[in-house]
Amino acid sequence: MTAAKLGLVYPPGPTRRLAGIIGDAWAQYLLLTAEIIDFDEAVNLGFIHRVSETPLATAHELATTIAGRSALSQTGAKRILRGEEPDPAPGSWLAEAYASEIVRGQEGFFAKRPPEFTFRRHDWRP
Repeated sequence: MTAAKLGLVYPPGPTRRLAGIIGDAWAQYLLLTAEIIDFDEAVNLGFIHRVSETPLATAHELATTIAGRSALSQTGAKRILRGEEPDPAPGSWLAEAYASEIVRGQEGFFAKRPPEFTFRRHDWRP
């Protein structure tokens, strides 16, 4: 975070996400001091989740894992973390999507195979 050394102001979105990851106090500290941190400190602050001898293969494995999970669950979680409050009221499209996706998830779980989710991110309605 060297913006203060260069006279820059980072955009609001990434700045808020930084604070969301490491907390307001650490975000302010790093943004105001422009201090360079070492690997251990980056791990302690939560910047790094995994270390690998084969980073590209590890990233591919993680991407494959994420792609195989429920887009409904992922989209809902992201929206909630952004402050939205999805309402799965009985009879709503969201309640129906929940019911469908959980059946698919349970079928996969009990059959000991990956679930075949059908919900896509673009299916989310405001």
